[in-house]
Amino acid sequence: MFFTHVGGKARLHTIVKALRAVAVPTSVVADIDILRNPIDVQRVVEALGAHWSDFEAAVNKVKSTVDALPSETLVENLVGDFESVFGEKDPKSKALPEDVKNARSKLKVVDGWARLKSAGVPGMPNGQPSYGEFESCPIRTTYFTSFKLEFLA
Repeated sequence: MFFTHVGGKARLHTIVKALRAVAVPTSVVADIDILRNPIDVQRVVEALGAHWSDFEAAVNKVKSTVDALPSETLVENLVGDFESVFGEKDPKSKALPEDVKNARSKLKVVDGWARLKSAGVPGMPNGQPSYGEFESCPIRTTYFTSFKLEFLA
């Protein structure tokens, strides 16, 4: 078994193609938030030799469900966080690099994808699409916050 870093989800398909071109049996294990971008999933599915049409509806259903989950970040909290960074400063002064870095760190919005990544599949709301729907196609979820794509010949 060999695990390799590929430099991001968008590059997974290129490594899969290269390995399969030299007949290396290949599976892909990625963070569950790869489902945020169906194009990345489509490229991996096709690189593994499967048909995207077998996966598209399930991936899009999960994506739309997670996209629709409400944010847990309140605007008033963001305003308060910014005031804590810039509140004592003269509004006409130039922002210092450390102030900008501090402000960016406070812009973390807890959306549906952040919840799913931290809580895993149990983070999906009850009654919503779950990864159990993938049982009919060769996508398998593992370890709550990762999932595995493999072409089941």
